[in-house]
Amino acid sequence: MSDESDESEEATPKRETRAALAAMLLAVAAVYHPLFLGRSLLSRDVGAWTVPARWLVRDALSRGSLAQWCPWEGIGFPVAADPLFASFYPVNLATLALPLAWGTSVYLFLHVAWGALGVFALARRLKTSPAAAAVGGVAWALSGVITSEWDGGVRLLPAAWFPWAAIAMGQVFVHASDARRCARGALALGLVGAMMALTGEVFVALMGAFFALGGGLALAPHALPDRDARRRIALALVAAGALALALSAPSWWPAVSLVATTARAAAPGAGPRVEWVLHPMRLVDLALPRGIVDAQVAGLPAAVARFGATPLYLSAYLGVTALALATAAVTRESQRWRPIASVALAGLLLAVGDAAPFHRAFVFVVRPFSRMSSPEKFVLLTQASVAVLAAMGAD
Repeated sequence: MSDESDESEEATPKRETRAALAAMLLAVAAVYHPLFLGRSLLSRDVGAWTVPARWLVRDALSRGSLAQWCPWEGIGFPVAADPLFASFYPVNLATLALPLAWGTSVYLFLHVAWGALGVFALARRLKTSPAAAAVGGVAWALSGVITSEWDGGVRLLPAAWFPWAAIAMGQVFVHASDARRCARGALALGLVGAMMALTGEVFVALMGAFFALGGGLALAPHALPDRDARRRIALALVAAGALALALSAPSWWPAVSLVATTARAAAPGAGPRVEWVLHPMRLVDLALPRGIVDAQVAGLPAAVARFGATPLYLSAYLGVTALALATAAVTRESQRWRPIASVALAGLLLAVGDAAPFHRAFVFVVRPFSRMSSPEKFVLLTQASVAVLAAMGAD
């Protein structure tokens, strides 16, 4: 009788997990149900860039070669100079067999679902209930920031891998005392890093390292117990980075080599070249859907409008409920929320650009970001962190 009781107790959490997972995916799919009726969601950069780029790659592959020349911009340029064609990204290649416009929508939706699954998996490892983890997944997938990526597209791809990078980082930290399991975590982290880099969105892929660090520290708050563990973690991270760079080299190495022969190889000026920032007035949009953006597009208020007629993200909305739940996360007895909340705050401080002194100091220290002209992208770190915190607060 006790054996049957034990089996029942083990089966119940599994049933709850499956039910919560199914409910989460159904909720996300319901929002995008036109996609399952054969319709496509195309606007802005997705229609003007993503679809033509995918066509160029597919056309070349159908003739047994790689895409080499893009004739659509200026006098044309070599495809190898722009990693955003994602000529080696497995998910891009796997969906090229679908009808082009609809297949592009499927391509983006798969990343929305993959990011939601990642947040669910990360939240479960942070000891939340299945239902709470599902709340986090929905908060990630249906936030205004991710919804805006149906306009931009390319930033969504590596962002969907953020939670998976955190899970892999957590494996490295948690198993620092076990060389074999730590190595497996490093392998997973390297593979996830390679997938992020192969999307071609280099800066968002680099941001993933910061989210991975925050998530990893949350999963293993006592990750540095002794010198041997610290040494093993350092070696694992170096190995993961080397693996990610090696596997993604076909995407970035030709671009770096070509750029090195042009004027763009010159070092940037004393300060970062900034175009798109999350203006401090737009922080209202985190809790108020499109409040400032609609005024900005209409030309008011002038203090916002002068920063550009169209923002990078048409919506920075994170959700009132998600923000409330994220705030509730700080009441948990566990302090696991602290590293993730730190990433959320850092994302905001970086996204507002020179409105906070943090951004200029950051790009001075982390030099690759001195080439990025859109600090607003950093809001992806805040958005992903709030989703995970919402799951923790939902408990």
